[in-house]
Amino acid sequence: MRLWRDPVKAAGSDVRVGAGRRVRRLADCVAMRLFGSRRVVTADTPLEGAQEMRPRRVHDLSASEIRASIDRALRIFEARRVAGGRRELELQVVVQACPAGLHYARWRKERNRVMARSSKRWGTGAWPEQLPSGHVAIVVLPYAAGRVGPALAAAKIAYLPAFLDGRAETRAAVELLAMQAVRAWMHMTGDEDTLVLAPPVLEEFQQARVQRRSLLDCGVSSWPLPPPDGL
Repeated sequence: MRLWRDPVKAAGSDVRVGAGRRVRRLADCVAMRLFGSRRVVTADTPLEGAQEMRPRRVHDLSASEIRASIDRALRIFEARRVAGGRRELELQVVVQACPAGLHYARWRKERNRVMARSSKRWGTGAWPEQLPSGHVAIVVLPYAAGRVGPALAAAKIAYLPAFLDGRAETRAAVELLAMQAVRAWMHMTGDEDTLVLAPPVLEEFQQARVQRRSLLDCGVSSWPLPPPDGL
């Protein structure tokens, strides 16, 4: 699994995550202990960033750990918003998933076009040109809140995107991979920013076209903005 970040913001444009698997912790209370999910947070509480990627793979996070981590990030953003003094952005995150195969290259090329029209810093140059069989590419595209679907055809990305790929051979696995990408993206937010987010939308591609569009609330109810219309 690879996680791509904005090369201007990150030390490297392609961060590879270690390959060793670990035993998943099953109890939600353990996830809360790992991520401090329900502990008191302040505007100065640090996000996790890529810290936990060094000793453990992103893919080793269970669904309960991902939910706890997302909830913690949302509470940090709210604390930052209340404290003031930071750039505040209201965003609708669109998570796109494309499987390995003949149409991945076309999808990748189109994502490059979308990114390039938004910022010269962004593109797909660090993405793999091909994916291994059974893998799925996930890209997190943050737009200004309020629109989804065809309404975004000419819209610009409003905040730095992120890319992640990994093995996902069932729809449940694709959704879990998408949740992992959302969690990682949220925790890469700069200290100078606070994000006000609507629940993400997942767009699943086949033959480089959207085949399914659905809400991806990640099992979290604390999103500060309502779900978008038009799903």
